[in-house]
Amino acid sequence: MPSASPPTTDPYLGQRQQVMIRRARGRAELLKFRQWHELAGNTGARAAALHPADLNDAGLLSAALNGGPLPSEHSALRRGGVVALAAARTMALVAVADGRIIGGLIAGPPIPLALQLAAHSPHAVVQVALNTIMIRAVAVVPQHRGYGIGRALLREAVGTARRARVPIIFGQFDTATAGRDEFYRRCGMIVTKPGAALALINTRPNAGVADACHRIRSGARVANSR
Repeated sequence: MPSASPPTTDPYLGQRQQVMIRRARGRAELLKFRQWHELAGNTGARAAALHPADLNDAGLLSAALNGGPLPSEHSALRRGGVVALAAARTMALVAVADGRIIGGLIAGPPIPLALQLAAHSPHAVVQVALNTIMIRAVAVVPQHRGYGIGRALLREAVGTARRARVPIIFGQFDTATAGRDEFYRRCGMIVTKPGAALALINTRPNAGVADACHRIRSGARVANSR
């Protein structure tokens, strides 16, 4: 469901505006995530935006985040394997002010991480898809930064993960990026030293794979950086 964030100021008119956080709607808004990946410093931004747009066209994106039953491992495999399960548990959020999208966040199960763990246990791939969500990009246009919009996007992502019964949401970022660690601290997270392990449920912790984690348990929030 849409949620309201702190108001921002229109950079052209100087007027206060209410910002709404909601799911991205349609292909055009999802393709705009190329901008959010670029602002977040991610490589391959065009492909990263095209993939969710295609998943949305196929009716897979966020399918398991709409209040329906948690998809079982067997049903996920029948629907298209772990990739389909990951797509169903991927969220794309946007921040909207006066009808304009001014920020975005995309997060979902980290399939590359899951495949690395597959060497330890084939079951780990599905476990990662069910139990973890990775923040892939969160960004706000420069003229609207400093009003808590990025924090509101992250708060909505955590809330969505809780409602989907996902116990771990994590992200990684380059410590050389100025202000990134302070942003996560202001969001209530604890930024830990590079290389800290991500403890996965029902899998073996692997310090060589994980870079950051946020454990949703009794309000505890944890984030590691690389």
